[in-house]
Amino acid sequence: MRSFLTLAFLLGSFVGSMHAADLNPPSFEAPPEPPPVVAPPPDFEWSSPYLGLHAGYGIGKVTLESFCEDQSGENFPGGRVGGFAGRNWTTSSGFVLGVEGDVGYDWNGRAFNGAKEVGTSWTTSARLRLGQKMGDGLFYLAGGWTGANIYLNDPDDSKFAHGWTLGAGIDWAISKAAFVRAEYRFNSFEKVGLRGIDTQFNQSAFNIGIGVKF
Repeated sequence: MRSFLTLAFLLGSFVGSMHAADLNPPSFEAPPEPPPVVAPPPDFEWSSPYLGLHAGYGIGKVTLESFCEDQSGENFPGGRVGGFAGRNWTTSSGFVLGVEGDVGYDWNGRAFNGAKEVGTSWTTSARLRLGQKMGDGLFYLAGGWTGANIYLNDPDDSKFAHGWTLGAGIDWAISKAAFVRAEYRFNSFEKVGLRGIDTQFNQSAFNIGIGVKF
């Protein structure tokens, strides 16, 4: 009888423990959710039309050729302002091809060779561009045709001179549509006759600007 009671007690304890386990199942913590994947912002898209304004500083050099003597080596420094417009196309290899035109005005007149003032005023150019994207920047080379009005004051005379221009610069994106610019250009103009004197004007120009694409 005692053995039977002992067996019953053990059996009851086992069933009770199983019932308690059913009432209190083990808890498992869910694994933490992975952080959301944030896509990097897209690169600035340079393939579009654009326009902008620039300002800068130019250092010109005038050469005068007459029957008696040649005079050269005089510097004609001064400020410059203007506007530009162009169009870019991006190739599959990442290069950026473009065309650009600009119109500007120079203030570089000074007394020279007996004239009250010699200098250039209105300028313009049409250039081809080749660039390479690097992050938010576009590093480029540019070259093409340029022209400028070369003038004399007292005695008065002026001629429009054609020439070539070559330069390099960087456009840097500052928003989804806007960019800033810094560039150097060398402009070389043909000889023009002013009051019977062949006059040639060359110029180094440094520009900064801001543009917007659309």
